[in-house]
Amino acid sequence: METIAGLVCEDEARLGHESERLRRRLRLAGYPQAAIWAGEGCVLLRASRSHRSSPRAVACAGPVAVLGDLRLDEPGELARALGLAPATPQHELVGAAYGRWGVECCEHLRGDFAFALFDRAERHLFCARDSFGVRPFHFREEAGLFSFSSDPVLLSGGGFDPAYVGGFLAGIVEDERRTLDPLVMRLPPAHHLSRRNATTSVSRYWTLEPAPPPKPGEVVEAFRERFAQAVERRLVASGPAGVMLSGGLDSSSISAVAARLRRGQGRLAAFSLVYPEEPDTDESGFIEAVAASARLVSTRVDAGAVPPLEGVVEDMRRGGAFVDAPGSGKLRRLFAAAAGQGVGVLLDGHGGDEVVWNGYRRVLDLAGEGRWLRALAQVPGLSRMGGDDPLLLSAAVIEAAAPGNRFGGALRRLTRFYRSRFTPPMAAPSPDGLHLLAKGFVRETDLRQRVLDARRPPADRSDAAAHAAAIASPRTSFAFEALHRLSHGAGVETRYPFFDRDLVTFCLGLPSSEKLRAGWPRSIMRRAMEGELPDAVRWRRDKTDFGRSLARGLSRWHADLLRDAERDRDGAMAGFYDMDALRPLLGRIRQAPEGTTTVEAMLAWRAAYLHLWLTKGRNGDGTVGAH
Repeated sequence: METIAGLVCEDEARLGHESERLRRRLRLAGYPQAAIWAGEGCVLLRASRSHRSSPRAVACAGPVAVLGDLRLDEPGELARALGLAPATPQHELVGAAYGRWGVECCEHLRGDFAFALFDRAERHLFCARDSFGVRPFHFREEAGLFSFSSDPVLLSGGGFDPAYVGGFLAGIVEDERRTLDPLVMRLPPAHHLSRRNATTSVSRYWTLEPAPPPKPGEVVEAFRERFAQAVERRLVASGPAGVMLSGGLDSSSISAVAARLRRGQGRLAAFSLVYPEEPDTDESGFIEAVAASARLVSTRVDAGAVPPLEGVVEDMRRGGAFVDAPGSGKLRRLFAAAAGQGVGVLLDGHGGDEVVWNGYRRVLDLAGEGRWLRALAQVPGLSRMGGDDPLLLSAAVIEAAAPGNRFGGALRRLTRFYRSRFTPPMAAPSPDGLHLLAKGFVRETDLRQRVLDARRPPADRSDAAAHAAAIASPRTSFAFEALHRLSHGAGVETRYPFFDRDLVTFCLGLPSSEKLRAGWPRSIMRRAMEGELPDAVRWRRDKTDFGRSLARGLSRWHADLLRDAERDRDGAMAGFYDMDALRPLLGRIRQAPEGTTTVEAMLAWRAAYLHLWLTKGRNGDGTVGAH
C-alpha cells in the first residue's frame, strides 16, 4: 500500500531543504522507499512501507504530473468520454480529465480517491478528495510553503490541540477539518483545493441530494440493482478480493451478493471476528449460516483473545492518536489474517445503518401529520427491535409529536407524568463523560458548550433530514480514516459498497415508508435480500452490544494500566480528569466488568487511551509524530 505526499514552494533552496526533511520523516514513519518527481517549485512523492517492491512512479500526462490514491467507478466509461483506450491507467485518466475540464473535472469522477496534480504550465497545484472521504487527505500551510499527504504524521509540527483531545474524551466529532495537530488540516469530503501564486482556496464540488424515487412497485428491484452494482464495482481488483463478515445484515448482504457475482471464479474468502468464550457477544451462528449459504471460505479471528489497546502505542507514535476505535486491535488481527492469505482487497459493510437508514423518525413524521394510528402501529415492532416497553415508547412518541395547542400541552404533561413514573432509573452516566473531566480543562476547551451544540436537535427534525445528516456527519470520514490506517498498515485495501454515490442518493430519495415498515428498520434491504440471505439473518431483530466485551477485555488485559491511571503518579491525568471522579469508574471496570454498562466501558477505554498517550505515545520531548 502506498502513501502520497508533496510540497510546493517558490524558494528553490527552501524546497530542497523541506524535501530532504520530508524524506527523513518518511523513514522515521516506516516508509523505506519513495518515488519522487520534482519540477517548477513542486515535489510530488509516492511512498511505500514495503521492503520488497518499489512504489510506482508519479504519472505524467503532458504538462501535468499526477499523484493519487485512486479507485474510480466505471473507468472504461470515463476513458471513452475522454477519447482514450479503456485500459488507460487511472492516474492518466485523472490527468486527462483535468486537461479537458480543468478544476471541474471532479464532477466527472466517481469512486474513492484522494489525488494531487501539478500543472507545470500554470504552476498550479490541484487536489481533491472523494464525495464521502473514503480516502484521506491532509495539508499544512505556512509562510511560503504548502505541504500535503494522505498520512498526517508526515506533516506534524509536533504539537497538539487540547480542544481536539477534549472532543475525543467527550465522544463528539464537530469539525471535519480539524486534526490533533493545530497546524494540520483535513481536506473535507467532496472538496477540492487549489494552490496558485502562494494562495490556497478550498471549494465544494458536490452536494448530497436525493435521487428521484422509482415507481412504488419497482423499489425493491431498483434497490437490488444498485446494491449489486455497488458491490460489483468494488470487486474489481488486480489480485484476490474478500469480504469482512460480522453476521449482521450489512456485511452479510455484501458477502452474499459478492459471492453470487463471483460464482464460477472460485469461492470468496470471508474474514470474521468471533468470541468463542463470550456467548453474549459471539455471532458465529449467523456467520456460519451466511458462509454456508453463500459457499464462502471462512476464516475466523478470536477477537476475545485480543487486548483492546493492542497496537495503539505504535499507532500513536506514527501520528494516529485519538481515534475513537476500541476495536482497532481486533481489526488489525483480521487485516493481518487477510494479508497472510494473499487477499489485498476487503469489502466492508460499514455505513449500512447510515445509508439504507432505519427510518425511526418516520413515526414522528406520521404523528406530526396527524396520522396517529399509523404512527403508533409502528411501535410494537420497534419495541421488539430495541427491547423497549411499548407503552413507554408510545408515550415518548406522543410527547414528542403532540400538537402545539392546549390539547397537545395536556397530552405532553400526561405522557411526561407516565414516563416519569414508569421509566426505569438510568444507571449509566452521560455518554459525554463531562462529570469525569477536570473543571479547568472543560472550561479552557469550552467543552460543555461544544457538547451542548453537538447534542442540540436540528431545526428540521424530519426523517429525511436525519437521514441526510447521518450520511454527511464528520463521523463518517473519521471512521474511514481510522479503517484506512489499520488496513493500510497490513497492506490491505478496504472498500465500502454502501458508500457508492448512486446507492447513497437512491436510498436518500426513498420515502420513509420504504425504510421503516411494520416496525422493521431498513425494511427495503430486508425485502431486497430475499433469496440472497438466510431468513435468520435477514430478519434479525438485534444488534450485538460489544460494550460488555470491551469491559472484560480492559479488566483481563489492562488491569495494571487502569491501576496506573488511577494512581496518576506524575499528575498528568489530573490535567484532563477529575481523578476523584475517575478512580471509582476505573476500579469498577478493573474489578467487576460484568456489572458495568457500555457507556462506562467506553469512558474507561478513553481514559486508558489518554494515559497511554501521556506516558508512551509521545516522543521523548513531548511532541507528537515523526520529526
